[in-house]
Amino acid sequence: MKEREKIIKSASDKPLVSICIPSYNCSEFITESIKSVFSQSYENIELIITEDGSTDNSIEVINAALAQKPENFPVTFKILPQNTGIAENYNLLLTLAKGKYVKILPGDDYIFPDCIAKKVAVFEQYQDELALVFSSRYVITRSGKRVMKAKFFADGKIENRELIRKCIIGGTNLIGEPGAVLFRKSASDEVGFFDSRWSYTGDIDYWSRILLHGHAYAFSHPLSVFRIDNNLSVRLGRKRVTHYWHVIQAMASRWNVSKMVVIAGYARTVINELLRRMVHLYCRLRG
Repeated sequence: MKEREKIIKSASDKPLVSICIPSYNCSEFITESIKSVFSQSYENIELIITEDGSTDNSIEVINAALAQKPENFPVTFKILPQNTGIAENYNLLLTLAKGKYVKILPGDDYIFPDCIAKKVAVFEQYQDELALVFSSRYVITRSGKRVMKAKFFADGKIENRELIRKCIIGGTNLIGEPGAVLFRKSASDEVGFFDSRWSYTGDIDYWSRILLHGHAYAFSHPLSVFRIDNNLSVRLGRKRVTHYWHVIQAMASRWNVSKMVVIAGYARTVINELLRRMVHLYCRLRG
């Protein structure tokens, strides 16, 4: 009993991390996402799940997974009566999060056991100098086959302005999807919510706003896994390019980046979309 009390006290001495899982029609994968949270080596975590009006059996699957949670692991599970959309679901999670640091983990992705521990250690080392910490990630097919490692940076701190410029001229989100990022809640509180206008590029728009309040740190080795939905991603191709064009213009204005860089970034966005389609075709062939 005393040993258990000692473990709980030790966990409370560490900053609380909120891991937020938005769920929508991902019953096939969300158990793996939840288990990856329960398997973290870091000790002070709260799990928040919002179920956004799924039409599959996500609620039953989530309840079954939560029944296996470790003792004294705080969990909030909120069921929404109807679908609100990606941005609104993310924003609800932000209002529910109590942690010093926050990770949004989509219900079809997952993280490795040392993900949170490594990222929090960096945050605590640099204190308020950092706004977010991100990592490389493995990209997998729906069936779980590994396709590639998305790696764009070496280990270390990256100046916010430099990182934004690279994302603009690179024509893509080099920081990563939400599952690859841990951000400081105080910075999130300063910038507010995800912009619902950019459903398909809302993450990079949000990272660019959070980075107004600090720099970034990159891990070159993967700490998370991103799952591709081939059919959905191909259908969104044209919308994604259009959304990214609007987002990089806003980013450039926010960060005083030249128009030439923005034009070069848009050209790269179109090329990236063609490359993305090739990757999705490869994934479809692999199954």
